[in-house]
Amino acid sequence: MKLNVIVLVLMLSFAGCSSHESAKTTPTRARPQKVKQSKRVQRQQEAKPIERSSREKWYVGGNLHAKKMSDWYKATYDNRLATAADFVSVYYQRQGKRFRSIQHMREEAKNLVICITEAGRGGVADTQDIADIGAMCFVLMNQ
Repeated sequence: MKLNVIVLVLMLSFAGCSSHESAKTTPTRARPQKVKQSKRVQRQQEAKPIERSSREKWYVGGNLHAKKMSDWYKATYDNRLATAADFVSVYYQRQGKRFRSIQHMREEAKNLVICITEAGRGGVADTQDIADIGAMCFVLMNQ
């Protein structure tokens, strides 16, 4: 319950920051943001899964836990997925839940990757911690 309250407070403070920044934005600034977004979309499209040997697990090797959202977009898809898997497993443990299968865990991690990626679209969250954005996504995904 404490975690939900903390995440909700973070969501409200984050929402306040983004609306405050958008209020300051002038029409002359809108054009560079679109260019920046198209570069970001290119980077997202380049973040393709890396071929792994059969010994390597998809949920191993994530190292984005304590990084900023700007690092999220520079990371490979496999790194994002493994980091999301760590977040998902911790969330499930804290909630006392269990995954039906490893495939169920992977689907949850994929959904979290999508949510985190979409939450930072346009560079609005580049200075935010990935873990904070992930926590907000869990709240939104589990309402």
